[in-house]
Amino acid sequence: MVQRPDGRGSRRQLTPITPSMPISCNKLGKDGYVVNISRGSVIDQQALIAALTDQTIAGAGLDVYAKEPHAPDALTALPNVVLTPHIGGHTLESHVAMQDCVIANLEAYFAGKPLAYAVR
Repeated sequence: MVQRPDGRGSRRQLTPITPSMPISCNKLGKDGYVVNISRGSVIDQQALIAALTDQTIAGAGLDVYAKEPHAPDALTALPNVVLTPHIGGHTLESHVAMQDCVIANLEAYFAGKPLAYAVR
């Protein structure tokens, strides 16, 4: 994870061998915000709660949580947090793309061909 206080996007690949990120909120500073729309496991939620509570950072916008779909009470009680129910990827384009994947798989299955988007 690259933490960017300059406002440009930060990215981190989540794989089975990459644990939750021990966020370094000191680098974000008192004016910094954490925004997570990927996976709840990307951020150490307890460290984030501590940083929000002691105002090490200004706030957070979260679309995902460590144990979805439930946001912990410690987050819902904070006035400097905006929470949404994992809807960050709900766009017309993403739904059309998902439908296209399903249709491609169905066509391949009924034609006796390998699935285009096999789930393993």
